[in-house]
Amino acid sequence: MLTKKICLFAVAIFIILLCASCVSATTYSINNSTDPDTISKMIS
Repeated sequence: MLTKKICLFAVAIFIILLCASCVSATTYSINNSTDPDTISKMIS
């Protein structure tokens, strides 16, 4: 019973780490520009 729980826990950790490597982040720099082109880029 305990071995089954450990195995399921290990599989869950493996799946989480596998999915986490697929995630990417984008960095946005914000300035005080009110240019319509800048605003439309930030919205999209």
